[in-house]
Amino acid sequence: MLELRLSHDVGWNAESIQHINIMKSYWHIVTLALCIVTNSSSGQVLSDSDLVLGKLAINGSGDSTSFSAMFGKPDSVSRFTDDHRYATPVTFTTFYFDSVTICIGDQGIQSIETVGTLLATHRGVRVGERVELVESLYGPPSITDLHDCDGLQYFWPDSALGLTFCVSDGRVVKIFIGYWSL
Repeated sequence: MLELRLSHDVGWNAESIQHINIMKSYWHIVTLALCIVTNSSSGQVLSDSDLVLGKLAINGSGDSTSFSAMFGKPDSVSRFTDDHRYATPVTFTTFYFDSVTICIGDQGIQSIETVGTLLATHRGVRVGERVELVESLYGPPSITDLHDCDGLQYFWPDSALGLTFCVSDGRVVKIFIGYWSL
């Protein structure tokens, strides 16, 4: 969804953005498939309780009022309608706050990302923690060769859900939890 924010600065049109988001979605599907095929016996299985970052839960409810009560007024909001992968078009709305990004769709919260210390995972990992803590709490990752950051990635079985810890200099710098097909 970051492409939508950048589009105003570089002059991309809506069709270009839609093509980029479609290509991005295929990359995540390929990454997920490779992870399942090549790493099916490694990595810890995540549970439904791991679908939480702070008080926000994947597929949980939320709207601009509830998000603003938690994080203040969003810095920006973007909307994207995907009419290629679903039987009926689905609109995704992304709220960008200072250190938190939340994407919601027809089924509730689809992804949560943080680069700040305000939100922690269900197991207690926050941005700034050492990578060793992540590995001690989550076990070996499903995959470490990520295309968008250096880090650790964990997947739910038979799902497009993932939990990613981006790491720099041995510390977590970003946490993402959500669907990889967005």
